[in-house]
Amino acid sequence: LREWTLQHRKAADITLTPPQADLDADCLDVNVKGPDGFTPLMLASLRNGGGPDCSLPEEEEESGDEPGPSVISDLITQGANL
Repeated sequence: LREWTLQHRKAADITLTPPQADLDADCLDVNVKGPDGFTPLMLASLRNGGGPDCSLPEEEEESGDEPGPSVISDLITQGANL
């Protein structure tokens, strides 16, 4: 069973802050796939310019706290596959 990692949550702008010292090696894999088969980079790109079929519910779109292009840059810098 796949689970969302810290990178998925950060890319999707879900605020969860587990203790950093407790992260295992699986949580540090920037290419890990979540429950729906999405990588953190896929989620970040959908949040930052996905097409009309990738839109989010209105209440989430209005939050104004969406991750910016820096999240995508950070994931690529950390070794995310394009």
